[in-house]
Amino acid sequence: DDTVAMISRLALPELPLVVFVEDLHDADASLSDLLAQLASRPGAVLIVTTSWPGSTAANPHVTAARDAAAERVLVLDHRGGRPPAPFPPDASLAPLTDEALAAIVRFRYPRVDAETLRSIIARYTNPLALELFCELPRVRRRVRDGQLALSATTIAESPAEIRGLYRELWNELPETVREALSLAALGAPHIISP
Repeated sequence: DDTVAMISRLALPELPLVVFVEDLHDADASLSDLLAQLASRPGAVLIVTTSWPGSTAANPHVTAARDAAAERVLVLDHRGGRPPAPFPPDASLAPLTDEALAAIVRFRYPRVDAETLRSIIARYTNPLALELFCELPRVRRRVRDGQLALSATTIAESPAEIRGLYRELWNELPETVREALSLAALGAPHIISP
């Protein structure tokens, strides 16, 4: 109740407050109740959450919170359909186009070889995976005179999944940094899986 009251006091019509919760499907009863209370109250609070498609239905806390504020909840799904008002008719959560994916690569590597670019965006259609691939030290080390040219083998040998890309980035960190981050993570209130 104190948290709801504080957030409500901070949220003004001329200065709305945004609460962002990633991986809502992992929410516990306390977080779900907080979100239900915030969504049920009048005020300038926007709650934005993400979750894996279909996964929130398996969490009874989230389902109860969503049902409690059903008239104020808007669910968007990337798998199709146009988003409802107030979103413009051309708004979309659809996958990015090849041109948009290419723009991400070119932002990092303006002089990327055309064949390299085609191979990268064919393998990494998820923008986060694409960004992580572009940050891999083994990719950055291949830049010569501002030009990025990678063999198909180099691209194919890179992890395809986000978890593998993060693992490779993790393994590139100095051991002392990995140790410090591991110790910091032990203080996190959520269970961390390896």
